[in-house]
Amino acid sequence: MLNPLSKHVSDEPKLRSDARRNREMLIQVAEQLLRETAGNLRIEELADRAGVGMGTIYRNLGDKDQIIETVIRLCNERALHALLHVPIDGDAWDSFEAAANVIVASSFGNLWNPQLIALVDRTSPDVHELIVGITDRMDAIIMRAQTEGRLRTDLNPREILDLLTRIVREMIPDGRSDDEKRDTVHRMLRVVLDGLRSVS
Repeated sequence: MLNPLSKHVSDEPKLRSDARRNREMLIQVAEQLLRETAGNLRIEELADRAGVGMGTIYRNLGDKDQIIETVIRLCNERALHALLHVPIDGDAWDSFEAAANVIVASSFGNLWNPQLIALVDRTSPDVHELIVGITDRMDAIIMRAQTEGRLRTDLNPREILDLLTRIVREMIPDGRSDDEKRDTVHRMLRVVLDGLRSVS
């Protein structure tokens, strides 16, 4: 299978080191804002948070839609990269548990918001390819765990993936710090994993 990550490595513009660092900083700030606002990004707020002018934002990242696409693409690249490093030749449950943690970590803070993903997925072939890569990898890991009797079989792989992302999308508590939210989410994940483990 062609690694969907391989073609993206050289896609980023060739920038001087200082310009690259500035662009990476802006992307990090944009990602944080997207996580805080569930995709309701405002260029003015991004510029204010980053301490730069709006012209700098447009020159480095483009308009709002381009910024969202960039952040979603990079987040999905990280998720796929992590999933491709989950071993699939060892204990099937350990592989599934590691993959579940990757999915929850990548979706923390609403970046797997279905409306946001659907919008970018329709307009960006790169993002679509990455999402296909993630779901295919999860399918393989989940089906192996089910085949080996380690994971319950009354849910199909896509339902299990949806359940994992819902932990973050729908159960994350409001009004708490990121550390408190992460702690809550990972405790919930432990409960979900216990429920998904096959008792046979």
